[in-house]
Amino acid sequence: MSNFGNFQKKLGGLQMIITAKVDTMALLSIELSDAGILAAGHQPPQLLAVDGTETESPGFALPQKNGLVVGQAAVRQARLHPQKVQHRFWDQLSTDPLKPTQRFAGTHAEMAFSHLAHVWEKIKPHGDEVMIAVPAIYSRHQLGLLLGMTQELSIPIKGLVTQAVAAATHPYPGSHLFFLDVHLHKTEVTLLEQGEQLRLEKTVTLDERGLVHLYRLWAETMAEEFVRTTRFDPLHDAVSEQALYDRMPEILNRLPTDPTATIDLRAGSAVHRVSLNRDLLVRQSASYLDQVRDLIRSVMAQTRRPQGKVTVLMNYRFARLPGATTLMSDFNHPCLVELENGASALNILQIWDQFDYPTNGHGAAFFTSRPWQPFDTAGSLQSEPVKSTVRPPTHLLHRNLGYPLSDAPLFIGKKNSTAGGRVLIGRGSPETNHHQCSVRRVGEEVVLTVIENKQIFIDDQPLESDSTVLNLGQTFRVGTSGEIIRVIACLNTDET
Repeated sequence: MSNFGNFQKKLGGLQMIITAKVDTMALLSIELSDAGILAAGHQPPQLLAVDGTETESPGFALPQKNGLVVGQAAVRQARLHPQKVQHRFWDQLSTDPLKPTQRFAGTHAEMAFSHLAHVWEKIKPHGDEVMIAVPAIYSRHQLGLLLGMTQELSIPIKGLVTQAVAAATHPYPGSHLFFLDVHLHKTEVTLLEQGEQLRLEKTVTLDERGLVHLYRLWAETMAEEFVRTTRFDPLHDAVSEQALYDRMPEILNRLPTDPTATIDLRAGSAVHRVSLNRDLLVRQSASYLDQVRDLIRSVMAQTRRPQGKVTVLMNYRFARLPGATTLMSDFNHPCLVELENGASALNILQIWDQFDYPTNGHGAAFFTSRPWQPFDTAGSLQSEPVKSTVRPPTHLLHRNLGYPLSDAPLFIGKKNSTAGGRVLIGRGSPETNHHQCSVRRVGEEVVLTVIENKQIFIDDQPLESDSTVLNLGQTFRVGTSGEIIRVIACLNTDET
């Protein structure tokens, strides 16, 4: 029995209050999902290794003779021991007994405790205060269990916030704003209310429609291709089935930019190979995406607000699903924004000071809202009156860093430039592996030029030409990346 068993005896009438330090030193953020726990730290924010060298620790656990194996190690053996592996303990977080009973963890909560302990041991040297972004689907009782775990593990918790509220970076005037995430067993659709506060308005789920369901569909589809092409069935043997599942993340990462992916699987001394077409997996995803689309429509109908633009913030896991970019194809003026991996955890480190923490030295508040730049009834952002003097742009602002503009091109993308400076975006996204565009000063104007054939959005509107003049205050982004770059002007040292 784990140490968490002792905690359960103390749980009783646990209120959502624990001791938190007042002084902020090094803040860490944890993004909690059964599909994968992530953590971020440092300034500028970056994802931390939480499971060996990996930045993501999936909610899998496998009992073995000497203890409980969790995270990546359990995933790599999941198909080898399908009757023993556990992956519902975060989804069904409770003190209900596990079935079958496990030697090292008797309840879902004890197994989740072991997983959280595994992650915390890895990241605790990086900080001394923690914010946790949690799924909006968690009940108050489940949040209480989570806080009890942090107390037992001596995690210096500062607060909890829903992932949707943490992930959004800026307003989308005149638009229904949704956050979309896929977990192991559920798909979460959250409607956010935009006003003086960004507020969680409503959350609905598709139950038993998550990555476990989708991976099974795609594995069966891939196996059929192997049988049709090579007469080899990878699902006939546990070792080859595990190998197929191990390749799944790589395949999903490649398909958004590559219409085909070649898969090699070894069986004994033989190597079997198939070429997998992206459209094949898209067709398998169609029914699932239809259900998600209907769920979004249902939520919009329940708001009884005028139908208008729809903006969907897609968690990275959802955005890489085959066919995800077609989700809103039949909506009016849709805007799909692909969030970077760990967006909630990374953004918390940028906005943590916006939250109203307890001031009496006690308490870890649960936030479902945060201050938000409001917009007026005409749908435009409220701001200070603009002075009549037009100031020329001087910098691009990205992730709180200002990049000076000059007649030398400033490249936007992932790859280092050999001429001019660069703004690195994408954090490894396959969409931003090279230069996508450049920005430079031409006379009195600031000109953006498209380099690769990727869609550029200016103030959330697609750029239809190969270049455009940028004005002060405008924003732009590359493709479905959620990283916003703003055109700004810096004051001289003698200005006030």
